[in-house]
Amino acid sequence: MADDYQSDSAQEAEITARALLQRMVAGDEEAAGAFFAMFETAICRYVRHVVPDISEDDLGDVVQETFLAALRNAARYRGESRVSTWLLRIAHHKSADWLRRQRVLRRFLAPFTHREESLSPRPRVAGSDEADPSADALAVRMALGKLPLEQRQALVLRYVMGLSVEEVAATMRLKHRKVEWLITQGRVALRALLSSEE
Repeated sequence: MADDYQSDSAQEAEITARALLQRMVAGDEEAAGAFFAMFETAICRYVRHVVPDISEDDLGDVVQETFLAALRNAARYRGESRVSTWLLRIAHHKSADWLRRQRVLRRFLAPFTHREESLSPRPRVAGSDEADPSADALAVRMALGKLPLEQRQALVLRYVMGLSVEEVAATMRLKHRKVEWLITQGRVALRALLSSEE
């Protein structure tokens, strides 16, 4: 692990997260609650950016599935990456699962509907960090939603979540070169989408 470039607060957070994981493995429910509180905002932010049209209810479901999977698999954490990278990998898979379920549901319901509406319109919630987004942020988010899933995930992990390219590769379980390519292609496509909307 590349602790050399981590700040003291990041190292302390990592030590705390690893300790909470160990306590979770031992069955400590308070540790599970503290772990959830420690990472909930980051996981919500990641899922909202990867699945831009997700409703608050569905967002809650994906986040809950992520933490339940982390709880079930806490004993399997090997310490080869930061805890946040491991948890984002789980959120990555849970988001992809949700998107697959939505595609299946849309295909199933297509013959029964005449409107082109999202099955999960995203209501704005007062007090959330996204309650009153700027026009630019909303345009970027909508453009992100039009990118292929892997490009979208790579861009969100790199630029929204602030992970290094190596951490993005570990989270997505892809080779470093593939992640670099996804980020480059994603930036080009995002730039084209944003310039076409102007």
